[in-house]
Amino acid sequence: MAENRFQKYIQPPQGTTFATNPNEARDQSREDERLRNEQERLRLAQENAARDAANDAITQREKADKLTAEQEERARLQAAQASGVSDALATMRRVIGAARDAKTMAASGAGIGSYEGTQGFRDSSVWSILGANSASNDMQALLNTIGSNTAFDRLQKMREESPTGGALGAVSEVELRLLRDSIASLSQTQSDAQFRSNMDKIIEAYTRIAGKLQSADSYYRQNGTMAGYVPPSEEELAGFAIDQSTPADPVAAGSGATQTSIPIPQEYQDRHLAYLRQNWGNLTPEGYAQFRAGLDNEYPEVGSPNLEAYRNVVGDLNAMAAEGQPPEAAGAVPANARDLSGFDQLRNNIATDPLGTFAANALDIGGAANWLADGRVQASSELNPTAAFFGDMVSGTTGAGMTGMALSASSKLAPKAMFLGDALYGGVDGAMSDDNAIAGFLTGVTSAAVGDQAGKYIGRGIGQFRAGGNPLTDGQQAVAQTVRGARDTAEQDIVDALTQARDLGVPMTLADASPELGSLAGSAVRFSPTTAGTARSVMAQRNQGQLDRLAEAVERDLGPVTNIPQRSEDLLQQARAQAAPLYDAAYAAPGAELVDIADLAERPTFAAALREGYTEMLDEGLDPSAVGLQQAGENIMIAAPSWQALDYTKRGLDNIIERGIKQGDGPAVRRATSMKNMLLSRMDEANPAYREARRAYAGPAAERAMLDEGVNAYRVRPDQLSVDMADLSPEQTAQMRLGYQSEVMGQAGNLRNNSNPWAQLNTPNTEGRLEVLYDGAEDADIARLLGQRDLELQLAGSANRLIGNSATAEREIADEFFKQQPGIGGDLAAGIIETGALGGPFLTVGKSIGDRIFRERRERSALEANRRLADEIGPLLLEQSPPIAIDEFTAMMAEDKRFTDELARLLAQGETWGRRAGTGFATATADRTAY
Repeated sequence: MAENRFQKYIQPPQGTTFATNPNEARDQSREDERLRNEQERLRLAQENAARDAANDAITQREKADKLTAEQEERARLQAAQASGVSDALATMRRVIGAARDAKTMAASGAGIGSYEGTQGFRDSSVWSILGANSASNDMQALLNTIGSNTAFDRLQKMREESPTGGALGAVSEVELRLLRDSIASLSQTQSDAQFRSNMDKIIEAYTRIAGKLQSADSYYRQNGTMAGYVPPSEEELAGFAIDQSTPADPVAAGSGATQTSIPIPQEYQDRHLAYLRQNWGNLTPEGYAQFRAGLDNEYPEVGSPNLEAYRNVVGDLNAMAAEGQPPEAAGAVPANARDLSGFDQLRNNIATDPLGTFAANALDIGGAANWLADGRVQASSELNPTAAFFGDMVSGTTGAGMTGMALSASSKLAPKAMFLGDALYGGVDGAMSDDNAIAGFLTGVTSAAVGDQAGKYIGRGIGQFRAGGNPLTDGQQAVAQTVRGARDTAEQDIVDALTQARDLGVPMTLADASPELGSLAGSAVRFSPTTAGTARSVMAQRNQGQLDRLAEAVERDLGPVTNIPQRSEDLLQQARAQAAPLYDAAYAAPGAELVDIADLAERPTFAAALREGYTEMLDEGLDPSAVGLQQAGENIMIAAPSWQALDYTKRGLDNIIERGIKQGDGPAVRRATSMKNMLLSRMDEANPAYREARRAYAGPAAERAMLDEGVNAYRVRPDQLSVDMADLSPEQTAQMRLGYQSEVMGQAGNLRNNSNPWAQLNTPNTEGRLEVLYDGAEDADIARLLGQRDLELQLAGSANRLIGNSATAEREIADEFFKQQPGIGGDLAAGIIETGALGGPFLTVGKSIGDRIFRERRERSALEANRRLADEIGPLLLEQSPPIAIDEFTAMMAEDKRFTDELARLLAQGETWGRRAGTGFATATADRTAY
């Protein structure tokens, strides 16, 4: 139990005895006093607390009453201002509309003029009967609306009623004065240009004030104050367009609906809101119903008045006012309903279904259908936005394609028809979708152009993906691309060259058949030591076979080749064997002294012939004196005529002729030939046996002579050769050709091993000799021989280009793989030294090392890739079997053509559809974001 502080005051029981202490009594008295003081203090505190609470309650009530009064006053002021702003804006709309109508009439010359604009013309009964002054009266009515100053008066009244100005504070006194002054000149007797200029000023002034007023009113209603308000910029005011009582966008009825809504005009809504603001909280059923009926009669398109419904809604509106809600809380006047016919219900159900929405938008090309249907396609789009978007994409794709096809009919526009068609379609769609046709057109053109180009590259990317990888190897692709990048006939030229080489047995490679492929092979040789080695091996083998191929070609296209010295000796022995018995008989015949040589003996050529015969007998071991040839000083003479002496003299003339031919001494040949013919004529006449012996010897000897003539023809000019061969027999011509063929090979055999034996045929004189020598030869084919010559020279040229240059480049590439890299430590040391020497920050050491490492890795990687490609290209371009090369090349080009054609088809298809889809996507997106 707690201690009772008052226990000590209780009297002890009787019979108890205790002693008292004076100090204790004094202390107790003090404690009692303190307790009484504490009780008093607590009582006073409680009284003060109760009094303060009562005072606080009074203060709160006073504040609440004051706040309520302020709110009521603010609401009243806001309602009054909102009503005034709404009325002013509605009046401004009417003024601007009237100014625009007046400007349109003036543009056609109606209602204005020095006479037509006068009051007398308007009031004339004659002109009224004729109807001639109706336009002037209509113009006067419009000008009355403009000049009524209703809007100015309403704005001025609002400024007077609101000390702070409210939303009207955004409009200065100067602007109000300009607004009033803008309607000062409304005379109909002005010129049309001046009149239209004044209308423009009115429209501009009223639109500017309306823009500021509407912006400020919106801010004031949201914040209850103009503190912090920022007026619209000049650019914003320039783009402001006051509403012109346009009907609201149609809203589609849902699927299964039996009624549709009738949009309420904006001016109807503005006047309704102004009425609510003016009478908010004091609406009467009959007054409101009569007001709405009046509006309905002014706007018959919204439907017939429903007075009962109007009376019934007043209670709800007054209740909202009683709750402190502003008039704006009542919302817009809802659209009236109209029953749908059976056909309309069917059409509505189809249009509001996603598939129907898609189909409707897909057919709405360029916005034409939506424009003709007064926006109902757009209304169905709001119910099914996804289906509508894809439908718009389809319509955009189709419309752009149709426009491009139309433009492609013009030869001048055909190259850019697709782009121009897409841009033009986007512009038309934008112009029909945006309230500002020009801005919509520009936006549409821009978005469609961007969509066209974006779709182009996306479509090509898809086409590339669909084509897949190239079936050819990297090396084969390099060869095919090189051929495609050359002239149009490059592929066929290569095949023709290889086919000719195959037929002639020439070891031609692809590198030889085309200059472009030769350059590619040269690059491969420079990048790959392996390919360079292969090229040298192929070229060396091919060069070693040049002489053999020349011999085969000469025998094939000209004729056989023989050993000229041996053939000459064999013919000489044959002649001697055949003529020896006949010569013996001729030598034994009498009558040598009857041959008259007196006229010849004095001639130098005959003297030379005697010496030749004398020398020949000595060379044969015979005694010239035995046959009558004797030496007399420096001269040789016939001391005792004999047939043998005369025959050796004839041989001397043969030697002179042969020597003259070899030396090219034509005069000596002609003199000796003439003298020989005279001598033989006299000898044959005197000794028929000699004639027979000479004929027996002449056959083989003549062949031997023509063989030598053919050898000599290798150096004779074509024109001289033609003269020399003019009277030859077929047998002599054949021997001469044999000699020439053999000399060609003999000269080729005299060349050094690194020389091209075919080069001797590559002169105009050689071609001329061949033409003369083998004219009429059925078995000869000079064209084929020269064709092979050209191929062989082409091979030699490509060999020189491939391996004839310095090997420095390929050695450097090979050396790259053996370079010693310094490593991170070396790079670090070099970077520190370099940075310290240049004085740069040491943070650059890391960057320097990183750059060096990555650069070397990139270079090494590129070098390895190039070498791998070169190693692959080498065997393709250096295959020296023409049949194999033809097969591989034609198969490779056929596969490349198949792939490139397919790729081109897929790229073109992807680009076409990509650009169409890009345009469709862009226009569909613009329809939802830009207009």
